[in-house]
Amino acid sequence: MKDKKSFGLFIAEKRKEKNLTQAELAQMLFVTKTAVSKWERGVTYPDITLISDICSVLDVGEHELITEGNNGEYRKIQADAKKYRCVSNTYFYGFCGAYAVALLVCFICNLAVNKTLSWFFIVLTSVLTAFTLFPSATRFVNKYRLLTVVASFASALTLLLLTCCIYTGGSWFFIAFVSVIFGLVCVFLPVFIGIYNVPRAVKRHAPAICAATDLFLLFIVLTACLYSSPQDLGKAVLISLYGFVPVAVCVVIISYVKINAYYKSAASIAVLGVFSFFADRVANGLFNGEYATSIDFWDWSAKNINGNVQAIILFAFLFAATVLAFIGIYKTVKTKRENKE
Repeated sequence: MKDKKSFGLFIAEKRKEKNLTQAELAQMLFVTKTAVSKWERGVTYPDITLISDICSVLDVGEHELITEGNNGEYRKIQADAKKYRCVSNTYFYGFCGAYAVALLVCFICNLAVNKTLSWFFIVLTSVLTAFTLFPSATRFVNKYRLLTVVASFASALTLLLLTCCIYTGGSWFFIAFVSVIFGLVCVFLPVFIGIYNVPRAVKRHAPAICAATDLFLLFIVLTACLYSSPQDLGKAVLISLYGFVPVAVCVVIISYVKINAYYKSAASIAVLGVFSFFADRVANGLFNGEYATSIDFWDWSAKNINGNVQAIILFAFLFAATVLAFIGIYKTVKTKRENKE
């Protein structure tokens, strides 16, 4: 490359053409914002393993990106890229070969022992599931690689669950399937919204959207597990709603209430403490439980120990919230004084 400065200017120009901030580009490449800033300021070059991802995100060719400079530097980067592709190919085809050998051995053993193919299909879908993670299907796509990994893993795992369910003659497939989808959505939906180009309104309301989606999927899981027991299903939905309320309140406080971070933290901690304190009491009321909830710090016998511990936890939450609130007040007063000066 001619120099790091010209390369950095090229990256910055293409990023702005895509209407991406440095933070958004960093999220899409799984690097830090500082790393992107250093590239654009001409401090460092990106790692050679990131070249193809940068080209994919910015919609430029590798030749266009790399030849932003003199032939000597271009040849050096070409050589490095060739070495990287060689290592990548070895890794990919090595795993594929190992999986193929394992499948062939299991195929022969299943036929030799059982005279038919039975448990081999469990092995087949298990290997397919493993392949979606190592080395993964990202080799075949240039964009949306994380989405590709998650989608291919979910599909393969669903096939594995279905195969096991058929093999064992069970009826638990739907419960397992919705539980897997629930877990994947809880983990990856916030990540997808953060790193992919979605409407700004979706990014703005991402915490609320994720929380509502998780609650909806939780209800589906509960329905799948308790559809044959409507009374228990109703109670499970109510206790789930009770657990969701503090989450919803915290989402509103953090995302929409315009106060400083210390006040937000204080309010959220206080809400979580209060709801956790009453959780056993709500569960007792719904499920006719026998958890002791009385409080007497002078008596730590079995009838009071549960309530005493809950009270101490509540006091700890409220104390932490109070400390954060005082810090927030101090910061606010200090900022006002500095602005006056």
